[in-house]
Amino acid sequence: MRHLIQLITLSSAFLVATPAMAQAWSTIDTVVIDPGHGGEDLGAAGPQETLEKDLALQISLQLRDAIEVALPGVRVILTRTADTYPTLEERTHVANTVDADLFISLHLNSAPNVLAEGIETFYLAPVGTAPGQVIPGQEEWGPVALQSQVGVHAELPWLIAEDLRRVGAMRESADFADALQESLLASTDAMDRGVRTGQFRVLRGARMPAVVVELGFLSHAEEGARLLTADYQAQLVQGLMDGIAAYDAQCLHLASQWQLQANRIAAAESW
Repeated sequence: MRHLIQLITLSSAFLVATPAMAQAWSTIDTVVIDPGHGGEDLGAAGPQETLEKDLALQISLQLRDAIEVALPGVRVILTRTADTYPTLEERTHVANTVDADLFISLHLNSAPNVLAEGIETFYLAPVGTAPGQVIPGQEEWGPVALQSQVGVHAELPWLIAEDLRRVGAMRESADFADALQESLLASTDAMDRGVRTGQFRVLRGARMPAVVVELGFLSHAEEGARLLTADYQAQLVQGLMDGIAAYDAQCLHLASQWQLQANRIAAAESW
């Protein structure tokens, strides 16, 4: 992959290379970006009749374009590119089918408390993720559906392997969520609402690190207006790319440590 270029034009704003983006990603080849909501699912409403579904798509497209310009070797796939509504299972299924390295679902927040603001990142809680379960408060959606990989039947060994993949992905998702949250805060100076677990149906079944990022509150007067500006959207994209780069660097470091340990074991056994 090529090194990141020093400056990327993004709408009327600029995305500038930062230390976290100093080199091409080493462990990430495919990223799936999920613009939340869509179609009849409007999501939250904001200032100037802004809808979450439209803003999530707008920022997702900008993130895709920024990655493709900076790193032409990385494949970026969106779960939707227009005002459509893929089901929540279909969104995760897309990521599994293309063997994505990362899955990022982008959303905008809203709350009855108009003073609520800030960025928060979620990864899947380990409880309540089994197929057939119903998440409290989401009974109308029905039980969790397990979708098999294309061309693969649901034999027991495959299901066991899938369970192991999901458990590993949940652990990695926590690290990915931390990296994204830290970079987004550094890029935007937004209020830190933390990294938390949640029973997000769109994350269930993912076989890769998967997160939901709430980029800010449309219901907050100042933050809602800021989210509509090109400059702030560029900062969000900057933070997301920095977070991916930081997570990639962490994965590369861990891989090198594992390889070093394996070499030591092999050397000891050769004696």
